Amino acid sequence: MISAFTYDAKAKHSVVYGPLMMGICRGLNMLLGISIVSNSIIQHVYLALVPLFYIIGITLISKCETGRIKKRILDAGFFFYLLACSGLITILFIKELSLLSILPFLLGFLLLTSIPIIKMQVKVNYGVIRQAVKNGIIGIILLDATLTAGYAGPEFALVILALLPMSIALSRYFAVT
Repeated sequence: MISAFTYDAKAKHSVVYGPLMMGICRGLNMLLGISIVSNSIIQHVYLALVPLFYIIGITLISKCETGRIKKRILDAGFFFYLLACSGLITILFIKELSLLSILPFLLGFLLLTSIPIIKMQVKVNYGVIRQAVKNGIIGIILLDATLTAGYAGPEFALVILALLPMSIALSRYFAVT
């Protein structure tokens, strides 16, 4: 809660501290969820790095949705996105989690999020940036489902995945930023 208040009160408009605090909020949110099923948060604290880096990346990219587009901010966002994806894949393989359980969720996550982010690197414009941010935010569901499939099983990941159609439908009526 302190991190959310810090974001709202102080960091929101900062290009450095805003994405960092938003990422910390999401990483702590991940640890909160893990605390429900794990006796030892310390053993799984590394999992919070994936949403931390991912949200830093998406938040940096979102800083260019309106106003002046700054290529170095988009590049930093792309870097943190790649760092999160690399971390996710590394964790999934190092922990020797069931590839069959994870693969559909991981591929869905990568397809949904990487296509607009790669397009953004090739052709920078507001429409492509908005799509990258929208898909990035909706992609949180697939990111969570991927990790859940690896650690708790695909049946639990499917429960999380059930949020995806509703999120996509709502994104047609509300700004996703």
